[in-house]
Amino acid sequence: MVIVITVFGEDTLFGETTKFGYYELKGDFTADAINDIDEILQEAGKTYLITEQTATVDSMGNTTAISSTEFYCYAHLESLTQKDRKLIDMGIAIPGDMKGFFKESYNSNYIKEGQILTDLDGIKWRIVQINERNITGDVIFVVAIMRNIDLEGS
Repeated sequence: MVIVITVFGEDTLFGETTKFGYYELKGDFTADAINDIDEILQEAGKTYLITEQTATVDSMGNTTAISSTEFYCYAHLESLTQKDRKLIDMGIAIPGDMKGFFKESYNSNYIKEGQILTDLDGIKWRIVQINERNITGDVIFVVAIMRNIDLEGS
């Protein structure tokens, strides 16, 4: 499944020097795009648990405790394409890697590198790379590259 956002209308100017090849004059485009991504992920995506672990370190550098923060999110996961593999690790194909599409934030919780994504079957992925997709300087959605922990389900 590929998600493509295209704006057509009387206020759209083509040929401008923007990343996507168009310039939107309306001020509400960013909010509309964020809402559209949210609706797409709720309809086409699945629910996943995101876990962020934080280590408490003493003055000697030893880990004394590890605490976890969890939140649920909607995401769409897909296998890496040949093009993705060329961009990641200089073409090395790693079994169990996935690409996930996320909203930028979930009630003040943000998708970050190092977090663990768990699906409803208990399969876990660690988020190893984040790429924010933005238009007019505002983040619309996040693409994350995830590595399967223990290569389960790959």
